[in-house]
Amino acid sequence: MVDYAERWPAVDLTALLTHSIAQGRRARVLLVARPAGLWWQTLAQYLDRHLDLDSETLPLPPLAEEPSPVHSG
Repeated sequence: MVDYAERWPAVDLTALLTHSIAQGRRARVLLVARPAGLWWQTLAQYLDRHLDLDSETLPLPPLAEEPSPVHSG
């Protein structure tokens, strides 16, 4: 799992995925990011064209509609 994946250099993400493939074992890699923008489109195309990997964007809903009140004591 990679949190804040949009902040990682693309070369590091592709190295992580390439290393996973080189191990010869099946793996699922979860990249969590706040925006799925150009960085994701570029990475997804790379995964498809060069590594023959499927990728999918899954929007996640907010954890709560409003922040919960802070209780003291």
